[in-house]
Amino acid sequence: MINSNTLETFSELERLQSEIKRLKRKNYQLESKANSYRKKYLRYHAFFEISSDPFYITTYPGPPTENYPNPRDYLKQWKIIEVNNTATQIMGYSKKQLTSLSLGDIATHNAPKSKQTRSIIKELVNPIEKGQMFSIERDHIDRRGNKIEVEIKGQAVNIGGIKYIASLSRDISDRKKLEKEILKSYRLEKHCRQVLQKEIANRIDFTLALIHELKSPLTPILSSSETLLSREEPDSLNAELARNIYHGAKSLNACISELLDLAKSEISGLTLQRTSLLLNPLLSEIAGELTPYIQSHRQELILDLPEQLPAVLADPERIKQVLRNLLNNAVKYNREKGRITLKAGERDPLITISVHDQGRKIAQKDQLNLFKPYFRCSQDRARTDGLGIGLALSKQLVELHSGEIYIRSVRGKGTTIIFTLPVFSNTGRTSGK
Repeated sequence: MINSNTLETFSELERLQSEIKRLKRKNYQLESKANSYRKKYLRYHAFFEISSDPFYITTYPGPPTENYPNPRDYLKQWKIIEVNNTATQIMGYSKKQLTSLSLGDIATHNAPKSKQTRSIIKELVNPIEKGQMFSIERDHIDRRGNKIEVEIKGQAVNIGGIKYIASLSRDISDRKKLEKEILKSYRLEKHCRQVLQKEIANRIDFTLALIHELKSPLTPILSSSETLLSREEPDSLNAELARNIYHGAKSLNACISELLDLAKSEISGLTLQRTSLLLNPLLSEIAGELTPYIQSHRQELILDLPEQLPAVLADPERIKQVLRNLLNNAVKYNREKGRITLKAGERDPLITISVHDQGRKIAQKDQLNLFKPYFRCSQDRARTDGLGIGLALSKQLVELHSGEIYIRSVRGKGTTIIFTLPVFSNTGRTSGK
């Protein structure tokens, strides 16, 4: 016979069995969560340890109060609670030793207190309070007392309602060393550039003064010799002497003018008087002007032009100056009884003008320097006169017209110097470069 006590006992057992089942289910759920958390911890810990840079987790005491302590004392409130193996290897401490220290124990503070204070608040505290990542450069001191220049990047993390700071510390000693070397090189280069600019300015001033001194006596020589030439019989000895004086002075005056133009180009003082220009008449004019001079050297000038070339936007006097330089050079370096060809053509959107002679090939090493001021080919220095500025000036003038100038020299075929000018389009602008 089952009494009431027995029933109560059975009822209690059923309740306990039900509770045990519930607790087992709860325990299973907790174990599942624990395993999940354990896996996540292992995964994050692996990321934490695999870093090749020191990784720190520190406490965050909050922003400094009005009674702001010494920056070093403030950073001592940032207790290190976790580090990775890389941090221990680089800093020379064990994990136990390092986690007993603070940021204030491993950071140096060489700057004045006021500057440190502004730096810590601006670069560290303000971004943290705004929930942003911070980046700051500091010096860390390892256990052996060695200074390590580091860049620290980090952010606040909330763990269990408590704010911590997770930061990565990267050694930037090599970068800082390189920056110092670059800065040193920059300062040296700046100093050298200033010295060079001063030397160039002095040289230009000297050149301009020299040109003035040379031009002054040339003016009466030119005018006097021209007057004598007009008064003497053309075939007389005096006329021949006056003619020699006049042509010599005129040649010297042209060299001085080129020297002046080159000096101006070095200080960006060369100017152009551009106008819409048809090249056929200009090229024919230059050919007519220089034909007697070329023939006097027992050479022949051939003019090879199409019926009509498009207009260019150019300074006619400067283009004539370039052509005179190129044709004079061709005469100097041409073979005896050789031909010189002045040729022009259209290669949309450019006009190409070339001067070809039948002289010797110019050596490759000389071609590289041909358009440099005062340069003359080594094989012709003793044979020819001149300052070596004609081609350099021609290059400056062509480039001022947005054109290009270059050379082609082939053994047995001679040398061709070619320059280009952009075509003047109907819109009123030059096309091309």
